[in-house]
Amino acid sequence: MSGNPADLRVPCRSGPLERTDQGTVPDREARLLLAQVPSGAELIVRICFLITGFADGGAQKQSIFLLNEFQKRSDIDVVLIHFTEGVHDELLERDGIEIVQLAVRSFYDWRIPFKLRRVLRRTRPDVLLSWLPNCDIPAALVRRAHPKLRWVMTERNSAYPLKDPRFAARRLLGRLADAVVANSLKGSHYWAPVVPEARRFTVPNIIQPVASRPLIDPPTVAIIGRLEPQKNVEAVVQAFVRLAARRSDVRFVIIGKGSLEDQIRAAIAGHDAIAYLGFCKDVHEQIGRASVIVTMSHREGLPNVVLEAVAEDRLVVASDIAEHREVLGPDYPFYVEERGDPATIAGGIEQALAHRGDTSALDYARGRLATMNAPAIADRYIEIFRQVCAEPN
Repeated sequence: MSGNPADLRVPCRSGPLERTDQGTVPDREARLLLAQVPSGAELIVRICFLITGFADGGAQKQSIFLLNEFQKRSDIDVVLIHFTEGVHDELLERDGIEIVQLAVRSFYDWRIPFKLRRVLRRTRPDVLLSWLPNCDIPAALVRRAHPKLRWVMTERNSAYPLKDPRFAARRLLGRLADAVVANSLKGSHYWAPVVPEARRFTVPNIIQPVASRPLIDPPTVAIIGRLEPQKNVEAVVQAFVRLAARRSDVRFVIIGKGSLEDQIRAAIAGHDAIAYLGFCKDVHEQIGRASVIVTMSHREGLPNVVLEAVAEDRLVVASDIAEHREVLGPDYPFYVEERGDPATIAGGIEQALAHRGDTSALDYARGRLATMNAPAIADRYIEIFRQVCAEPN
């Protein structure tokens, strides 16, 4: 996405938001003109999709997968509104959406609600979908100024710092949402005290189909994700250091960036068997080269790395938290209960390495992944949009 001091607009369509009896809509792109239309007018749901940008993170990639699927549909019309450029911009298809980039000083710029309101007045969406917490407060504020607009908020996590005023404000304003769509059961439960069950929905992530690859030698153990305290990466790295001292047959890889990068570099200094690769776009390639994936997060939404590892037929050594059990099942053998103890983590890794050729433990997770295809997930979102639009305001 190209930068510009002014707000950037890339119009892709114009015209009314109804299909005619003849199945044609003046001045719309070919995908709508060629759509099969039943007798009588049918409203197309128009949404504004609000996100800060496509920075490094599973939630950002998930938004792109959903946006790309929406563009294949004739029953939804999308305006993407974002603030910044990001490392995943190139993954976004652009032929079927209007893109609006708002020029902002920061994600907390007081002008954001006013800029957003101008876009909403011009585009007249049925639904405003906010993606990531920094977008939820401005979405709530403009929702009050547009009585006919429906606001759908998404939840990609499951817990937040209790004393952080930003999240306290989000929790307070979130009760105004017409719907909250979480990607995990625990994420939905987070909103239970303030949002009625009838307005809470759980829709899982999209998993892109991949062909699993054979294991290679020497075995490699990888941790992939943001280097932040939530991900508990320091305990995993200490486990890597312990294993590297006694397992000369194993290689270790750390992939990601974040606030703990300096600490991680210092911890692995002098250990040739442990490589820090930083941010990598080719996550599937990195997972395919690994024998075992490790994730010791304290909390998650629906963990993308776990899902991608299962898709690649790789065992996962995972912290024993509800979010991981939701994917891997209650009887998965490679959970680590003491996720803060490097010795226990190291033992779990060695156990998984010993069984890396047998992935039958992933059968439960494979069953979960079977329903996480892009068309099915897009269908569910559109059902929710139609439901909230049909309900009294």
